[in-house]
Amino acid sequence: RILPNKLLGIAAMGSVPLGLMLVPFIEGVNKFQNPFRRPVATSVFLFGTLVTIWLGVGATLPIDKSLTWGLF
Repeated sequence: RILPNKLLGIAAMGSVPLGLMLVPFIEGVNKFQNPFRRPVATSVFLFGTLVTIWLGVGATLPIDKSLTWGLF
């Protein structure tokens, strides 16, 4: 319900688990175990988490407020 195009919505929902599945492979490239020394893997994980929250909260709101959560 957030995205106006159904194909775009399916692609967005499918990209979240695919992106999260890439995190272990990105982490395997770096020899450090500290998350603060692996900025790419941390960024991918945080982006996937934020998109998931955005899509989840937006799905519970009315259609006219779903994209911006009613903030704008």
